[in-house]
Amino acid sequence: MTYQALLAGAKGIIYYTYHDSNWHLSSYPTLWAGMKTLVPEIKAISSLLLNGVLNTIDVRSGKVVAGMWTEPNQSLIVIVNRSYETQKVSIAIPGNFRQIKSIFENRPAALVFKTNHLSGLLKPLGVEVYELTR
Repeated sequence: MTYQALLAGAKGIIYYTYHDSNWHLSSYPTLWAGMKTLVPEIKAISSLLLNGVLNTIDVRSGKVVAGMWTEPNQSLIVIVNRSYETQKVSIAIPGNFRQIKSIFENRPAALVFKTNHLSGLLKPLGVEVYELTR
């Protein structure tokens, strides 16, 4: 949900709670481990998120959202599958880029870049983050 919120234009992130009367994050170790990876990820891309220009990308699917943050020397694309099912995607990347690479080792990079398109299968609730080079 963090990347989905950022794609919707959020400029900050704050989570509701780690503990309330009916729910404790410590009861969900997989979720807690995933939360811990977000801090270094967001820190690594914070300059682009805060200073870059966000353009949403039409993916022709209500189940997948994508956007690209651009600064003069750097661009970042984020693709989010909002569904519990694998989604086949073919996303036209605006601009001329010679290379797209996955920016985080712990995140999947299942999509393939060819002729200004990222295509492939996006896992259920999957998030893929790529750096673009001109």
